[in-house]
This record gives sequence, structure tokens and C-alpha cells, in this order.
Amino acid sequence: MPAASAIRDYLMPYAGASDSTRLPVLTSNRMLSDLNAVLQQLFAGSQMEHKSLLVRGPGTITLDAVTAESTAITFDDYESYMQGCTILITGDARENRLVKSNGTVALENPFMGNTGTNVTAAIHYDCATVDVNIGKIYAPISLDRKWEVQLIDRAIIDEVRFGLNRRSIARPARASIEAALDSSATPSRRIIFDTLPDTAYLLHFRADVRAPRVTSFDDARDYLLPNGLDESILKPLVLQAFSTFPDFTGDQQRVLQPAQIAAAQWADFKR
Repeated sequence: MPAASAIRDYLMPYAGASDSTRLPVLTSNRMLSDLNAVLQQLFAGSQMEHKSLLVRGPGTITLDAVTAESTAITFDDYESYMQGCTILITGDARENRLVKSNGTVALENPFMGNTGTNVTAAIHYDCATVDVNIGKIYAPISLDRKWEVQLIDRAIIDEVRFGLNRRSIARPARASIEAALDSSATPSRRIIFDTLPDTAYLLHFRADVRAPRVTSFDDARDYLLPNGLDESILKPLVLQAFSTFPDFTGDQQRVLQPAQIAAAQWADFKR
């Protein structure tokens, strides 16, 4: 059973409920609120974790249609990891970028070639979107744990990008990190390189991990805590939070000790 719905089902007897389909909205909202509040508390001040991110090598794609002097394109094979990446379209010497807004894929700048269909383009993955659960990223960052990537201001990246029609294709040596929206308009971060990556790399870095946010009990994740600690840590703490709900039917005193044990276990885990 997915983690979020397992938490809901665990709490239901303490609200006098046995059928999730008949759970009052007020009760369900309180359960969800308590779950997210506990997750935020657990992840506050979390230790840094090692993370890695795939930087893809260049590839060739076909745009179904492009329009002269327009940002509009037709591109059925778009993937979310292409968001913000550089595209070099046949017939236009300038670099462009793929963007997605309100569900529509487009170019960042107008296409300066001729209107056409089935137009070949090269895509370069110089922009990598970071998972939404990753917070601040710390230097040093490296490619394949061999080559350090210097973090610089985005303005310097833009000077390089806009100063030439096309940048070199090479191993990136510099990058900037900026706040952005991913392809589903969720706030995230992305890493933008100064050059167009010549091949695939693994980008390694350390980062703070944000608390996972559950927007509904339909959330499909199997676990919300690392190492599958939902059962021993998350459930007792959410139950304690839920024990202040006016319709709570359990014994408030009996939930305190399991919650204290769970909090101590989490503290040990974070060390």
C-alpha cells in the first residue's frame, strides 16, 4: 500500500472511521495537514546528503513543425528532462531553448529560419532540473567525481551564451544554480552549464533534502522517509499530532511514549 494512504488508514480508527470513502473532509484534511507538518519537522535541519544527477549527451530530434519568427513549435516527442535545454534548429544559426509553459512546448526565442515541417534539430542538455525534494546545493560539485565544476553567477553564463552564436561542445567546467519551475510548473532548481556537454556525465554534489510534500492520499510513493522508516517513526509521530484533533477517539497519553521513541530513533538516524 502506498505510504500516504497507509498513514490515513492507520489514523482512521482513532477518528471512529473504517471506510476511507466515507471519511469526512474535515477529518481527511486534518490527517493530511498533520502528515505534512510532521514531515517538515523531521526534515528541518537535516544533514546534507550526497546526490547525483544525470547530464545527458547531445542528441538529434525532429520537430514536427516550426514557424518563421515565432516561438511556436509542434514537438510530440518532448520529455520533461528537456526543459530549459539548448536546441540548435536547422536553418537558424542561433542557439535557442526548449521551454514548457501551461502544458505547451515552445521556444524561448523566435525561430529565425524558414517555416517548415519535419525539421531536424540538435538538442544539448546544458540544463539539468533538480528533483523538487532537493534544497540548497553545496560546492564542490563534480562530473563523474573526476572534474570539479565551478559555480558562478548566471549573468556570466548568459554573457557566454549570448556573446556567441553557438557555444563550444565540450566537458562543462562552470555552472550556475537558479530557482526555476519544472515542466509541471512545480518550483524547483536547475543547473545550467557554460558549455554544451559533449557526452553523458553523472553530476555529483551534496545538498539539503526538503521534506516530501503530500498533496493527497492518492500519492503513489511507497515510502516518505528514507530506509523505509515510515512504520517505526512516521506513524507514531503523525498519530501524536492527530491526537489533538477534537474528534480523536484514542488515549492521548498512550500515544506520547511511542512518539518520543520515534523522535529519538530519527535523531539517531540523522547522526
